[in-house]
Amino acid sequence: MSHVALYRLVWIPSAIAILCMLALFSQQSATVPEPEEMVAYTSSDHSTSFQKPKNWKVGGLSLHSIASAIVLEPARYTRLEITSDLTGSLIADINRSANSQASSLAAMIPGAKPTDAKLKSPLESAHETGGKVMEKLFKLKGYTEEAGKPTRIAGLDALVSDFHLEEGGFMGSTEVHGRRFTALG
Repeated sequence: MSHVALYRLVWIPSAIAILCMLALFSQQSATVPEPEEMVAYTSSDHSTSFQKPKNWKVGGLSLHSIASAIVLEPARYTRLEITSDLTGSLIADINRSANSQASSLAAMIPGAKPTDAKLKSPLESAHETGGKVMEKLFKLKGYTEEAGKPTRIAGLDALVSDFHLEEGGFMGSTEVHGRRFTALG
């Protein structure tokens, strides 16, 4: 038997086996492990602290206590991103102040009628801005988002939106589902 025939006898079945395994394993979904006991976590700049399961990996960065991002990854393809920034909080305070001044402005002018126009709350404005940022980031991936629904997070008023997008991969696209929360503290 020649060397070429021997190589073909080994490499062709090996290549077929590799392609079959690639197709099989790429279709399996990731499983999220059961959360272990809760432990305290504090970001490196001490601006954010919360309880997290002990077996969840944590990564993050902070920018001089102005902005911080924390990423929790309980399993492959599963992640929770928590971002906070002082700038957004300050802008929300300015909006809150401007809204209260605008609503009482009509009362200061003799003969003026109060306006019935509903002003957006700072929470609604921040949530809408976050949605626009996500839409621009994932524009080519078919990002869609539902309207924000009111909820509460750690005693704070918040808005939550479900979103969907298509993530391309080697063996085709995968539908991604997620939730985006906005809370102002």
